[in-house]
Amino acid sequence: MAYVKPTLPKTRGRASIGIDIKGSVRGDVKTFKAGHQAEINNSYQLDVQIPPSTDLTPVIDFVGSDETAGRASTFGSETNPGSSCRFVGIENTGLCSMEISFECRQWEDAAGPSGIDSVLAAGSSFITTPMVSMLLHRGESMVLPTNRMLIYNAAHGSAVANQASAGGAKVVRDTIGPTDSNGYLASELGPGAPSGQGIVPGSILMNFHSNAYAPLGITSYVYDDTVTGLAAATTYEFRMIVDGATGSDVAITTDTTNLTWGGVNGLLHKLNTALDALTGVYAGFKFVVARDNKYFNEADIGDVCLVHPNKVVGTSTINLEDPSDGTNILGVGTIPAKGALPADVIPVEVYGENDLTMYDNGYGKATRAAGGTCEFNYTTAPNYTFKGCPPNSTVAISYMHDSAHSGPTDTSSQNIISAIYATTLHDDGVGDKYAGDVGTLNLTVFG
Repeated sequence: MAYVKPTLPKTRGRASIGIDIKGSVRGDVKTFKAGHQAEINNSYQLDVQIPPSTDLTPVIDFVGSDETAGRASTFGSETNPGSSCRFVGIENTGLCSMEISFECRQWEDAAGPSGIDSVLAAGSSFITTPMVSMLLHRGESMVLPTNRMLIYNAAHGSAVANQASAGGAKVVRDTIGPTDSNGYLASELGPGAPSGQGIVPGSILMNFHSNAYAPLGITSYVYDDTVTGLAAATTYEFRMIVDGATGSDVAITTDTTNLTWGGVNGLLHKLNTALDALTGVYAGFKFVVARDNKYFNEADIGDVCLVHPNKVVGTSTINLEDPSDGTNILGVGTIPAKGALPADVIPVEVYGENDLTMYDNGYGKATRAAGGTCEFNYTTAPNYTFKGCPPNSTVAISYMHDSAHSGPTDTSSQNIISAIYATTLHDDGVGDKYAGDVGTLNLTVFG
């Protein structure tokens, strides 16, 4: 198989969904406010009368397993399935109380850690599509953010408490990449190949890596006015070894008056000016004072570090060595000699920082507050497409799969509400005795 750019449904509109509830008991006020914006491709609204009956009346079908797009009440179509709903709202607008039932698939826990959750077969104890039933009295309403819902049996039909998650059967954690110099990466499978129906929507987390760097090991915290201990107007050299390849000598000449680390013509300025002139594999390196423990080890904060421009696991390395000739800068002033330099630092995953982690929105796209997006499918071939992400970086990805909630919402989905039914909770009487007692529902769906 080969990478195929993921195709998300073409967005035709947008829905603003909000809930604002306030309650007060003896002056103690509690509020609940929630809302989100959703890109949508379909909308459906229905005002329907539901007669009293001991049998349920179909209200709406969703495109999914055992459903067909040709049915009059089906939401969506084969080419643009409405199974990926972003909102389902039901309101009892009539005078009568009603029963609302959701037809869902019944699933069974995987048989052991290597198993895959499966739909229960019909039998003496189970049916494949039971109903989840609730009562909705006059004036009451309910909302669902999605129609992805199922019934889960966690312990293979046993009598033990069903406390296992239906979403987290198996977890994959590994790396792919790297991204290119523009932060772009396209990968068909990513880490491993998702099995079962695919990936659980919303379960993907992505982190990038820190730059490789070489700390100098200066014992005191370095500020701009920290004295270097080097001689004025003197040429010094060091050698840098990049990615384990042949190294390059770098020469600088100190200023006649500024012998501190910072400021114009300070040592950092001199070192970085020399590095800026390098090309090829030596381009893009920079000396900095480590300030942020998101990217530097705690022990290196306040030290001067030579930072690699890349963040590729297993490839990006930087080493400081004695020069092949000239006056060695290592071992002069406050700069330690080669033998006293700390260990070089390789790229590591940057995690635990909300603005730096890329979060899956559950609908085929992940975003990162610090910049970058990724689009993908939830199938067994996700086809990750990264754009605007940290350049030249390995990507760490984790996701859940092999579970009842795995896979996309499409025409084969068995983990969504396949239909909604209703009935009015009044005696249907004899003849037309209770003919006026008909329930009324308003149903609104965005998808």
